[in-house]
Amino acid sequence: MAEEKVSFASEYDESTNKVNVVTSSRYLLWMYKLDNLGVEIRGIERVTPEEKVSIGKWRLFIQVIGLWLAACGGVTTMSSFFLPTLVYNLNLKNALVASLLGINLGNLVPAYSSTMGPQSGCRQMVTARFLFGQWFVKIVAIIVIIGMIGWSVINCVAGGQLLLAISDANLEVGIAVVMVVSWIIGVFGIRVLLKFQSILAIPTNVAILLFYIVVAKKIGHISDTNQAIDDLNISLQTSTGQWLSVFALAYSVTSTWGGGASDYYILFPDDTPSWQVFILTFLGIAVPSNFAAICSVIAGAIAYSYQPWSENYDNYGIGGIFALAFEPWHGFGKFVIVVLYISLICNNIMNTYSCALEFQLIDTRLTYVPRWIWTTVVAVIYLVLALAGKEHLNNILGNFLPMLGYWITIYITLLLEENLIFRGTKATRRLHHNEFDGTDEESISTLYNWANWNKPLYRSMGLAATLSFLCGVAGAVLGMNQVYYVGVLAKKVGDDGADLGIYLCTSRRTVIRPRGKTIKAIAKHDNVTIKIIRQLRLRWLLRNDVKNCAISYDKFAYFGLPTNYRAYYNDVDVVIRGKRSDCDTAKEEVLQKAEEGTTEVSVAEFEVEDTRRMFIIKETEPLQEKYPELIFYFPHYTDENTIYLKGPKLKVEEALEEIKQVNARIMEDTVVLEVNIPEKTLGLVSRDIPSDLKDDALVKFDEHGFTICGVPEKVKAVEAKILKAAPKYTTEVVELPNFIPGDSSHNTLIISMLWLEVLGSKFWGKGEVDFDDLRFEIRGEIEDVKAFQKFVLETFKKITPTTVTVIPGSFSRIEHYDLSNKLGDIALENNILYYIGEESAYLIDGSNATDEQIDGLDSRLREVMNCFQECSEILESMERSVLHLGRMQIFLFSMQGGTQETILDEYLKGRRGHLTFNCPTSDEITIEGPPDAVQGATDAINKMVNDIEENGGYRAHERKVLVPSKILTGLIGRNRQFWRRIKKQNCVHLMILDKGKGTRSQHLVEEDSKTSIVIKGIKLDVDNAAACILSRVEELQGKRSLE
Repeated sequence: MAEEKVSFASEYDESTNKVNVVTSSRYLLWMYKLDNLGVEIRGIERVTPEEKVSIGKWRLFIQVIGLWLAACGGVTTMSSFFLPTLVYNLNLKNALVASLLGINLGNLVPAYSSTMGPQSGCRQMVTARFLFGQWFVKIVAIIVIIGMIGWSVINCVAGGQLLLAISDANLEVGIAVVMVVSWIIGVFGIRVLLKFQSILAIPTNVAILLFYIVVAKKIGHISDTNQAIDDLNISLQTSTGQWLSVFALAYSVTSTWGGGASDYYILFPDDTPSWQVFILTFLGIAVPSNFAAICSVIAGAIAYSYQPWSENYDNYGIGGIFALAFEPWHGFGKFVIVVLYISLICNNIMNTYSCALEFQLIDTRLTYVPRWIWTTVVAVIYLVLALAGKEHLNNILGNFLPMLGYWITIYITLLLEENLIFRGTKATRRLHHNEFDGTDEESISTLYNWANWNKPLYRSMGLAATLSFLCGVAGAVLGMNQVYYVGVLAKKVGDDGADLGIYLCTSRRTVIRPRGKTIKAIAKHDNVTIKIIRQLRLRWLLRNDVKNCAISYDKFAYFGLPTNYRAYYNDVDVVIRGKRSDCDTAKEEVLQKAEEGTTEVSVAEFEVEDTRRMFIIKETEPLQEKYPELIFYFPHYTDENTIYLKGPKLKVEEALEEIKQVNARIMEDTVVLEVNIPEKTLGLVSRDIPSDLKDDALVKFDEHGFTICGVPEKVKAVEAKILKAAPKYTTEVVELPNFIPGDSSHNTLIISMLWLEVLGSKFWGKGEVDFDDLRFEIRGEIEDVKAFQKFVLETFKKITPTTVTVIPGSFSRIEHYDLSNKLGDIALENNILYYIGEESAYLIDGSNATDEQIDGLDSRLREVMNCFQECSEILESMERSVLHLGRMQIFLFSMQGGTQETILDEYLKGRRGHLTFNCPTSDEITIEGPPDAVQGATDAINKMVNDIEENGGYRAHERKVLVPSKILTGLIGRNRQFWRRIKKQNCVHLMILDKGKGTRSQHLVEEDSKTSIVIKGIKLDVDNAAACILSRVEELQGKRSLE
């Protein structure tokens, strides 16, 4: 039978605030299979602390340093800094000052943005959801996509110019090569990207150093350039405008990294100090960018007055300058230019990688398309645009890059204000009560609750940030100075204008943002606390009634069932924050609602008849929608027959009365019928009852027969099916001969072996078989039973004492040392079946004992018996070693979970051999196997113990975590999957203590009961496991509050 696999994914519906499960198409299944080739599967999903790789922090630091050196130390950065003199007519001094100031001011943007990566585990624009909200971040993502594609176009065109200048290849070939290599690395993801960049960091920067050498030979032309610019008699105002435009251009070169800086830090430990990340990023970008910019400004100044360079620049772009500069070095010069060409690819890879992630922010449905597909789409887009704009690099550089500086400046200003002003203290973080799920000291200890990265209901809507962003855009429009538009204020600076967009968008946005937060900020001074000492569903009652105030709740004391859909607040502190006048009005509304919503709470129960239980539950479950104030418990899959209700007394009484009416109606409308048929065939007959009839009429059976419950016509239909099916089935007993007289256990083992090897396949799916000693009981349809009965008798007629050989001895340990593989191969070659019992091994001639083969039976048996003997000798040669671990109990804890093989493999390095491990006591481990293998394993385990002792003084450690008893079942997970995963991943031992006691039923838990989970292991693993458990508890509590 063909098996069709269907995968599922969760989809967040922004209109209904619900998470739906969607089934993927075959097309998506095919795409995800391609991910197994090694491409990065993860999209914008957060990397949680427990998911982060076990790579040393300093190793990650070195990789990121290599990434920035390769990306920023190359032609991409250099291409912008040929322009200050060639296009903006600045002398060398002014060009250098404007460029270096702009570069280093821009470096501060990605340096600060990158600090969000380790602590959040999120991509840069995913963290922007906390700022702009679920909807406006989509617009921001589109802006980032445009920016990164624009940079990629610049890289491709510059690469084409380089190859064109040194070879016969046309411009299109150079563009295509940049695109293809960037696409390949971008598809394989962050790990391959980091390694690729680290490898090429040094060669690309050495190539820039060599460019310094060839440029220095023409340094004398700079004086001619400065004199030529002085002769232009440019006014001071115009020169100032040009200086400001160059500064904006230089600022944009480095600041635009801020749109994706944290993307490359998501693998860093979340406890990495922010100052380390800031300095690493600042220096990682600043050093290669300044190094590349200085020589580019000098080269541009030389080209201004040196005719050969100037002409080649007009014909081939920046590639023309590189070609003439390295021309005296002949072949080696071309090689250096090729290395510089590769530097373009290093930069372009990062754009290709990060840009693909931004598509998944535009719409949640786009996350189902694998990241590598978006990487391909991005590559195709910028390839087409680069081919279309290949003749206009200067215009792209001069007019496109400052536009990127506008938006990133608005973003970083927003981020600084949010982090320093509106989240800088615990008092201001209390304003974000939805995000932090309360205002207690522990929950607001961090700037953001990153667990809510994909939960819009728990984040700000972003209205203030959106308004501020739009005001910043208005300021940018007033100050922009581009070919296609010159702002009103930009026109007023000199003859050619000045690019003032960066300054204006910052100032307007800084003024607007605090005003948008005024109402919330006042909460710091005006607090009104109301304490309501009664049960009240406040969030439900007050959702739409209290205006202009922030409502939060302290002392969440839940009571009810562990699986309830709604919860109450008991002893609730309602905190109202806002202006004094609004708080006074809100206080009156809260008290009024409290009076309306307060009532006596009671618990009721109703006993139902067992046979009609499921009918009554099916009819009464809709009452949950009618009475949302109540908590219901229905005994679906238990032996109980009691329905429990809990909630306001009046509502409980109303619902209980309706349940009684439903019960009376069902008792009147339904009948119960018993049908007696032979007990042996009950299970077979039940298969013939159609499932739709089973749904309409409850059918149960026990040793006495069937019990049918339902409306009369359905009951009659089921009865007819049962009576029609019953005669088809029969039971037959087969008595077998005694193969080995005097020992019935031998016969049972032989029958079991033949059932597994020969008989079972003939009857699987047709009926049921029981066998005991020399007796077979067969149940099924008459014809099938008769046929199988005949087959069994014919098979066992061939089993005689001459075809059965018993080898006394204990061979059970053969299975433990992988010796059974050798034994099985030899037995199969000789057509011998074997079975290893507790005291003997049994061999049966599997050739059906025909006359021709009996003569060769002795030799075939002898070969198998010899193999048994060899295995026995191997067992006798096994050596045993006992290691006393003493205080290293943590090692034993990890062994208890059955993970010792995984733990030891790294140390044993293939020396396992035929080994078994056992932990007979709490402080020792027993190893048994061949002497050399035992010695190797002993040495390996001792090394492991020493490693643990030397690693920061790890010792046996114990920690107790308290979790609400009501969510214990959800925490452990179905079939204890979460439990097993925590034990396996962290190598710890878990115990559940002090479980909350039931009040009326095992499903009713006391309001304040807590369960203690004891974690034992080395301290690092214990802390990791505790963090996983607490994170899961927060997630479950968040889901319960949503429900």
